[in-house]
Amino acid sequence: MVTKVEIDRALAAHKVWAKMGHGRYWRLRRNGATKLWKTRPNEFRIPVKAGLKACGYIDHTSQFGPGCAFVISDTDPNERS
Repeated sequence: MVTKVEIDRALAAHKVWAKMGHGRYWRLRRNGATKLWKTRPNEFRIPVKAGLKACGYIDHTSQFGPGCAFVISDTDPNERS
């Protein structure tokens, strides 16, 4: 399980990648402020953007890792063999 702090640091360092519909990974960048709730302190939502038009969110239920929708990686996951 990846925490909000780890996701924030990875986004700031440009290390978060999203798997798109065609199977390739695109680098994500922040697209606004993190949404937090007082009544649900463990939940969050971070708006992100990939490319020119693809937008979405990373939240407390997002899965990270190989084979998942999101990957935190220093290198381009598309170049792995």
